Amino acid sequence: LIGAVVDSQIEVNSNRNISNLWNSKTILFTANCKITVPATLLPQFGFVFRTLAGVTVTWAITAPFVWETTPLATPEKTTGSFMRIGSTNTILLDF
Repeated sequence: LIGAVVDSQIEVNSNRNISNLWNSKTILFTANCKITVPATLLPQFGFVFRTLAGVTVTWAITAPFVWETTPLATPEKTTGSFMRIGSTNTILLDF
């Protein structure tokens, strides 16, 4: 759309469940927090993220979802991506 404003960045500064509103957005973590994968997510869901200086993100997951590889805490000044593989229950977290 010509002249449309696309709100593609979401700032997160507290413990949260991942929201389906985060799909295809850029998530900016601005404070230390714990991010939890909820029991439901859209198929082919994904987002990119960035942590600011001094910010660490820890991750938790809820069944039926499983990590491809169990993530460590995401340290400050890190860029990464979160992705559900299609409609499977496998979650990729790369940084």
